[in-house]
Amino acid sequence: RKAFAVLVHWPDSVRTRLPLVVAGGGELSESLRMEAARRGLELRLTGWLDAPELLAWMRAAEALLLPSRVEEALARTLLEALSVGTPVISWPVASSRAVVDAGENGWIVQSPDELGGALAALSDPARRERMSAEARASAERLFSPGAVYPGLRAVYHEALREAGA
Repeated sequence: RKAFAVLVHWPDSVRTRLPLVVAGGGELSESLRMEAARRGLELRLTGWLDAPELLAWMRAAEALLLPSRVEEALARTLLEALSVGTPVISWPVASSRAVVDAGENGWIVQSPDELGGALAALSDPARRERMSAEARASAERLFSPGAVYPGLRAVYHEALREAGA
């Protein structure tokens, strides 16, 4: 479901000083490791992480790359990254388009050039700090209990009204 292979196969024009850390694991791990070594990319495969470890990695990251090519209702990973102040770089799937405000709390990328631009923007510490603050603020604005509960309550009230309760 995720296209992590694209991250080690990106063109040489998409270079960054940042290491690529892939949390999780799977059948492609060894081929990713070999391709990264062949291309001289710094790659770290963490294997599966429990929630506190994963959030710690996200918090320390310059950005979260979410190379999902599958439409999902809402990727929990997006919310977790934003909630710890980590800007998101995502491929254009519905859940990303609904949450990522391009240039504010992350980027939606469709090409190597756009990915390169997003990675280059992270080299500006002031911009990265502003985006980190906006990532946290957008998670709070969109998904805090105060933002979600009124809408959820309204749905239940409407369902009860329609049921005649």
